[in-house]
Amino acid sequence: MVYSTNPFDIQNNFTNNVLSNRWSYVMQMGLFYNYSIDKHWQIKTALQLTHYSNGAYKLPNAGVNIMTASIGTSYTFQPQNIVYTPANNANFSKKWHFQTALAGSLIEAEVNQPHKHKVINLGIYAGKDLSLIHRLTGGMDISWNNGVKYQIQKKYNDSISKPDYRRISVIIGDEVNFGKMSFNIQFGVYVYKQFVAIADMPFYQRYGLKYYWHKNIWTGIFLKSHAATAECAEFTIGGSFVKKKKQK
Repeated sequence: MVYSTNPFDIQNNFTNNVLSNRWSYVMQMGLFYNYSIDKHWQIKTALQLTHYSNGAYKLPNAGVNIMTASIGTSYTFQPQNIVYTPANNANFSKKWHFQTALAGSLIEAEVNQPHKHKVINLGIYAGKDLSLIHRLTGGMDISWNNGVKYQIQKKYNDSISKPDYRRISVIIGDEVNFGKMSFNIQFGVYVYKQFVAIADMPFYQRYGLKYYWHKNIWTGIFLKSHAATAECAEFTIGGSFVKKKKQK
């Protein structure tokens, strides 16, 4: 999280269209490469992207994107004491997983709105383990975005017939597991969408973290965006069910 000392204010700071809420989310992604010179010395390089956004909870929300590159070295004092244990894949099997997820969020559709709009998303997914840490997932989303509904009512105020604000999409993604947590990337394409809202695109991305409180129950926080424009930050609860292999 990041705290902003001087966010957007329509009376006193209307030029700040980047950060309009006191609190914003920080998302960092990077590529890292380490090169060993000898047993003691390593060269470390990295290319990182840092993104700041409040997930459209408050507008305006242009956000901040910072690209950084770094290079450095590290020294290991007693490399002979480090023991590398190979991964044990003896008990690994490529199991199928079935998940349902219910997400909720609050957003603004216009600057300086006196109230927030609810966003609800129902996800139904299936996934298969590719390795001990990677799981390929796919499925569908059904969303009810009251911010889109507000835009429709405003545009078609004098019309009896209005477009449907509900949306259906198909998604494909990758879940990277580490302990009880996992990092998730999803790419979605709308297959049912009757209205093109502000900053809309035919596709979207979702990034986020899950925490498995139980092998079948998890919670998570995700950022759904259309390219570089955030639609909402989703707080999610879900269930995961593993298809057991038949005993031979």
